Amino acid sequence: MKLFIKFFFLLTPFFVTSMMLTATPDWPDKSRRKLALQIGLSGLVICLILLFFGHFIFDAFGITVDAFRIGGGLLLLLSGITLVNGKSTSPSPKLADTVAEFSDDNISNIAVVPLAMPVMIGPGTSAAILIQGAQLQNAMDYLHTMLSICAAILAVTVILYLATWLEKKLGHQGLAILSKLTGLILAALGAQLMVDGINNLIVIPALLQLTSAG
Repeated sequence: MKLFIKFFFLLTPFFVTSMMLTATPDWPDKSRRKLALQIGLSGLVICLILLFFGHFIFDAFGITVDAFRIGGGLLLLLSGITLVNGKSTSPSPKLADTVAEFSDDNISNIAVVPLAMPVMIGPGTSAAILIQGAQLQNAMDYLHTMLSICAAILAVTVILYLATWLEKKLGHQGLAILSKLTGLILAALGAQLMVDGINNLIVIPALLQLTSAG
C-alpha cells in the first residue's frame, strides 16, 4: 500500500489533470476520456520500461544507486518546489497550438508527449522509478512493484477520465490546491532520497572508518 501511495503522488495526478484540462478547453468530454486512456496506457509503458531496464543505465555509466539517489532526489525536490510555487500551471505555446482544435490526430500527438512524459513522468519521477528498480532483488519484489505501479497508473487514469466532472466540482482553483499539496509530498520524497543517498554514500562509510580506526 505504501508503494502504491508513493507512485500515485510521483505521477502528479492533479497536476496532469489541470494540464490536460487547460490544454483541451473546447474538447468534448468523450474525447477527453479517450485522451485520458491513452495517457494512462502510455504512462504505464514508460514506467515499466524504466523499472525493468533502468539498471542498464547504472551498469553502462558506472553510476551507483546512492549517487543517483542524491541526483534524482534533487530533481524530485525541484519538481515539488515548482508545483508548490505554481509556475507550471499552463501548457507551453507549442502545446497550446497543437490542441487549438480537436481532432483524433491531436489525441495521439499529445497523449505520449508532453502529457504522459514529461508532465506525468518527469525527470524526478523517472529517477525515482529507476532507483526503485535498481533495489529489487527477486521476482516477488518485481511483481509487487509492478502491481503497485499498475494500480497507481489506474488510479491516475480514473482521475483523468473524470477530469471534466472534477473541473465542475473543484474548479481550477481546487485542482491548483491539490497540485500544490502533491508538490509538498514530492519535495519531501525528494529530500528523503537525498538524505538516504548522502547517508549511504558519505556518512555511514565515514562512521565505519572512524570506528575501525578507533
